[in-house]
Amino acid sequence: MQMSRCPAFTGPRLLVSVRDAEEARAALRGGADVIDVKDPDAGALGRPSDATVATVLALVAGRCAVTAALGEIGEHADGVLSDGHGTQGATGGWPASGTRSAEPGPCRQPSLFKLGLAHAPRHWRARLDALARELGRDRFVITAYADADRVAAPPLEELMAWARQARVAGLLVDTAVKDGRGLFDWLDERTLCDAIDQARTAGLIIALAGSLTLDAVTRCAALRPDIVAVRSAACAGGDRRGQVAIAAVCAVRAAL
Repeated sequence: MQMSRCPAFTGPRLLVSVRDAEEARAALRGGADVIDVKDPDAGALGRPSDATVATVLALVAGRCAVTAALGEIGEHADGVLSDGHGTQGATGGWPASGTRSAEPGPCRQPSLFKLGLAHAPRHWRARLDALARELGRDRFVITAYADADRVAAPPLEELMAWARQARVAGLLVDTAVKDGRGLFDWLDERTLCDAIDQARTAGLIIALAGSLTLDAVTRCAALRPDIVAVRSAACAGGDRRGQVAIAAVCAVRAAL
């Protein structure tokens, strides 16, 4: 299932980040609209293995959109997507070098790919341009970290300007450092509202994330983003390194 830009707002969709197919099953049962595959032990946007992505895609089987994390920009050479092990050009089939799979079916590849900008090089704009061309602009989501200063990432306003100019699929606002502080510890509602308005005017998907509690999920929903994205809140005990639980996902769904 392909996620598209949203010209008319119909309410935020719930994205749940999962580490494997078992968690994906729980997220689906709890009411997730989007399943996001990442490795939470490898950072905010830890890239999962190709095998994990394939297994989740097979389990979801087109019942909802599936997205995947690509790690941070520093993990990829200029204009070349790494396989996560330092091998340039080996993308393992997801993504397939800017083209969708020629094989039919709704679950061959994720709809969107997310990239973080931690420790961005000085020429990050040129590198993003190259990666967007390779991956496909309509599948590329860049991540603006609310706590950008802590990881030497470009600020939200600069990334929003690039995303609008480049006409990529969308922008995720998240936190880079997972230390108990969340999105609203770094950005206020007015700043987030402005970003949402800019994204919607430009036809970009915009998602809000960042160690969200249930109260923070409700605050995010009131701002009317396209997507509210969670992991911690979807896990038993609120521990992002724990296991996604059906009851926890249901609670987030209710908070939306």
